[in-house]
Amino acid sequence: MEIKVRKLKYSDRVKLSELIVKLVDVTGDDSFLKMISSTATVTDDEPEGSNPDDNLASVGLSIIKKLFLALQEETKIWFCDLTNISVEDFNENAPFDVEVQIVNQIIVQDGVISFFTGASQLFNKIKKLQDKLSKKKEKSGS
Repeated sequence: MEIKVRKLKYSDRVKLSELIVKLVDVTGDDSFLKMISSTATVTDDEPEGSNPDDNLASVGLSIIKKLFLALQEETKIWFCDLTNISVEDFNENAPFDVEVQIVNQIIVQDGVISFFTGASQLFNKIKKLQDKLSKKKEKSGS
């Protein structure tokens, strides 16, 4: 089975943000968001010959692994959308390294850094809104 990721769209960034919100709610850990920000920041003191795509691939794979472990079904549905493969076909025929193949194809797309940082920023806005609504609900309930 050949895995081919389609071009990323706005809806993918929104979906990734939603998955990140759920991931943080499930795990209570948002430390990986700092990895996204630091990967997007290019510094002059990076070693010569280092490839920023390698770092992005590592961060992307780490996030996808966290999503897949905590939210396997929802992440799989997103993968199926990205690859235009049915869930049944994905379950039965996807190669053992499908996550790596998907991440590798995502990171070579134009605008991928803004894709991940945009998802992270959208997550922060969603989380702030949820916190405000939660505080407002607590006040009205008291």
